[in-house]
Amino acid sequence: MGVPTFARFVIGLVYGVYENKSGDLMMKKIAFISDIHGNLPAFKAVLKDIKENNCTEIVNLGDSIAIGPSPSEVLELLKSNSIESVLGNHESYYIFGLENQLNMHEGEREHQKWVHSTLGNKYKKYIMEFPLYNLRQIEGNQVLYLHYPSVMTEGNQPKFSSIPKDQNVEAFRKLFVPYDFNIVVFGHHHVSCCIYDKEFDQYYINTGSVGCSTNQLASYVIVCFENEEIEINQRAVEYDTSILVNEMIERNPPEYENLLKWFYGIEI
Repeated sequence: MGVPTFARFVIGLVYGVYENKSGDLMMKKIAFISDIHGNLPAFKAVLKDIKENNCTEIVNLGDSIAIGPSPSEVLELLKSNSIESVLGNHESYYIFGLENQLNMHEGEREHQKWVHSTLGNKYKKYIMEFPLYNLRQIEGNQVLYLHYPSVMTEGNQPKFSSIPKDQNVEAFRKLFVPYDFNIVVFGHHHVSCCIYDKEFDQYYINTGSVGCSTNQLASYVIVCFENEEIEINQRAVEYDTSILVNEMIERNPPEYENLLKWFYGIEI
């Protein structure tokens, strides 16, 4: 499946954007971000890192809201930077409601209600334009990007797949079998990884999470496309977690103390 591709996996390196003599770009350098989760200081730190790495494009893979205290500010920053986005499960809760989320525990339900009340209806039209996935031809590669595999339920509300115990070739083959690609980039599971399936010449790239990490680093991925070659640069960016904690305390969203402990490793 797909076009044979050579990939180099690197961590924490800075690449330039190569130019030919006429000044035309010869490389697409796309930053894939996911799971910002209302964490404004982490998102700002990642945008700064993306700019310093001279990326040509930014793609957001969903779950921009909930858990963190700043959903409106994150959405405004996505809009003001004209960042392409796809739909995540937390955006789905916002635009479709919580009626079909029968397994959601009460604390999470109350937190989601707080998020939706904070946002009001202001961003519903904007988010309803987010597709579930996109499939693009980029420098000879069939590139799929999405939040996570999903199926449509009654009322056209997506139901996202469960996260497998391990991130490996066998698990990803089952998850992504309905899709046609040779490179897939996704989020949802907050632990980044890059896995190559040699038998089918497919790359599985999990961006990790910008906004939720117990190591308190903001993770994302830069993929450089040049002809039929790709470079995958996994980034981990420091940010000031004290800003996040202060905003949590000030805005007092439901479950915030547990959220800080579970998703950031911070106890207050």
